[in-house]
Amino acid sequence: MLRCITIDDEPLALQLISSYVREIPFLELVKSCTTLAGAAEVLSAGKIDLIFLDIVMPGQNGIQFMKSFKQPPAVIFTTGHSKYAIEAFELNAMGYLMKPISFDHFLHVTERAYRILYSRSKLGLRNPSIDGY
Repeated sequence: MLRCITIDDEPLALQLISSYVREIPFLELVKSCTTLAGAAEVLSAGKIDLIFLDIVMPGQNGIQFMKSFKQPPAVIFTTGHSKYAIEAFELNAMGYLMKPISFDHFLHVTERAYRILYSRSKLGLRNPSIDGY
């Protein structure tokens, strides 16, 4: 089971992504956040395995937010903008979902992230999102 948070400043997008997370048996939605400050509180309070993060947010964007971590958690970016894709994958993003997001595409990217994170943990590789480093 992967413990997740969803972060998006658009209420409808946040609601949709959160509902998708709830439909997938290997995901547990810990919190839905509309601000990066709220997300930072959740991340500092407990173990989160995977973040679904909008890039265009008020103030600091999602890319900058991920860069603020010494060892960032696993992330799947959710955005309506393709221009951030290269920068997102330079941060080792598990996925990049373009809005509007279909459930099938969400499931495909999420299953891929699950396989990668599960494999890393089974191999004993140091992984901040699984091992809590």
